[in-house]
Amino acid sequence: MSSILPEGIRRTTNPVVGREATVSFDRTAEPRRVVVVGAGPAGLEAGLRAQAMGHEVVVFDRRDRLGGEMLSASVPDFKWDIKRLLRYYEVEVERLGLEVRLGVHVTIDRLREWSPDAVVLATGGTAIIPDVPGIAAASVLTAVEALVDWQKRDVGERVTVLGGGLVGYEMAWFAAQQGRDVTMVSRRPEGEVGNLEEHGSNLALLIKGIRDAGVKIMAGCQLQAVEPGSVTLRGTDGSELSHPTDHLIVAHGYRPRRELAAQIEAADLACAVMMVGDCVEVRNFFDAINEGAHVVREKLA
Repeated sequence: MSSILPEGIRRTTNPVVGREATVSFDRTAEPRRVVVVGAGPAGLEAGLRAQAMGHEVVVFDRRDRLGGEMLSASVPDFKWDIKRLLRYYEVEVERLGLEVRLGVHVTIDRLREWSPDAVVLATGGTAIIPDVPGIAAASVLTAVEALVDWQKRDVGERVTVLGGGLVGYEMAWFAAQQGRDVTMVSRRPEGEVGNLEEHGSNLALLIKGIRDAGVKIMAGCQLQAVEPGSVTLRGTDGSELSHPTDHLIVAHGYRPRRELAAQIEAADLACAVMMVGDCVEVRNFFDAINEGAHVVREKLA
């Protein structure tokens, strides 16, 4: 996957493309023990690059499978490019022998025990959940939960997707493809629902996809409460309405997950600490991968 930016061509899985004359990942003269926290795209790229530079690297992740948000993003059939990206990292980790320990919750005590010279935090983002009555109900899922566990859950026939951003569009399209009656709720006014920051062809594909799949859009609405079998929405005129639904899927955006970073700072660990990917700022896979590579190149040379 490649992108054409103002500074030239950039390739998602090869951060050197377009900068061959100025960028290289030379082997270091000072090998260090490096712990990477997070086996998503930023963490895996950082780990692979650091290992190639001669460092002793271990990547940890709380999940039981590597991939981070690529796991959920690759579920819909129309996200074939993310499926390929996930497979690329699975193959590279095995081919290059990168040590990845899954199902591990990294704590300050464990970091002290491991005594790394450097810690790369690639802890990703966490879903933004609206603070409204009933939001903790079993009928409420995040988009990540819904996608990863779709086959295990009975989401019912009526699905409401909260959020009209890229994740909301993708979630709504996927749910409709599974035969559900889907409504997407967006805070944007009706004429602005499709105004997203996305490549033109991708955006056109998403808009056509949800239209052809029969997704209904409720524009200019905000969630007020979750009730058994329905959600309460408020329109721009202040009026409230009850919308019937079996499951509410929250695709309301993400914020950086920085709890471990704050704990490390408070503990004053004697090691270099760097952050990459969505725990710095929530962006896309291209940005996460490139940041993972180049922070390691600059800080662990």
